[in-house]
Amino acid sequence: MMTTLKLSFDERIDKAIAFYVTQQLSIIDSAQRADVSKGALTRALKKRGVFRDRSVLCASNLEKAIDLYVGGYSILKACKEAGVSNSTLSDALYLRKLVREDVTRKPESSVSRIDPLESKESRVFRMALAIIHKSAAPTAPSPQGTDR
Repeated sequence: MMTTLKLSFDERIDKAIAFYVTQQLSIIDSAQRADVSKGALTRALKKRGVFRDRSVLCASNLEKAIDLYVGGYSILKACKEAGVSNSTLSDALYLRKLVREDVTRKPESSVSRIDPLESKESRVFRMALAIIHKSAAPTAPSPQGTDR
């Protein structure tokens, strides 16, 4: 078992900050390893001025991804390189009107594609109609007759 339980609260906070700063661990991982709460660690990090603001980090990663895309990378490669999601980069590119038309794409197919949900709905619809028609059809007399 960990010896952090014997440390004072201030010592555990110092240890958590060391995990966060030197090993670049997340707040949650640092807090768990040092046996302090996430909130206490966050307050201590902000108080000491070493808190990594994710919005700033994400914004810089997004700018890096945009630069990579403008420099010739594909959206997927720029996302992987910069650590940004595909939708985040795509949205930013559309907002800034930076999306380039990809001339190497195949032309739109002239073959109509049926939505799988529509095909299931139409199959169910056909089955329901068949059941309705069966129940509405008049029943013919038995060919063997009713003599028996």
